[in-house]
Amino acid sequence: MVTVSVALPLVSPTWTQQLAAAVIGGVGFGAYLSVDQALVTLVLPAAEDSGRDLGVFHIALNAPQVVAPFGGSLVVAHLGGYPALFVTGGLLALVGALMILRVRSVR
Repeated sequence: MVTVSVALPLVSPTWTQQLAAAVIGGVGFGAYLSVDQALVTLVLPAAEDSGRDLGVFHIALNAPQVVAPFGGSLVVAHLGGYPALFVTGGLLALVGALMILRVRSVR
């Protein structure tokens, strides 16, 4: 869903399409976070250390929000503007979805 939401502005860069992309992206990201949290709790090494491990998970969840604006600015500046940013975001979302499917199939 996140990949679709990132592709919508490429198809039709209008305000209405952007709103639709935001709704679809929000639903997709919410679903991702739910699955991600469930997977993390299943693979924690020890129940007595789960609080610490979830704290580290929380840091790992928020660290990309610090790095992404810098990476995004590099993509916009050097790889073709905002269309390249949307393509890059869509590809990264697709890779993330495939990784989740891979983890789920291993389990």
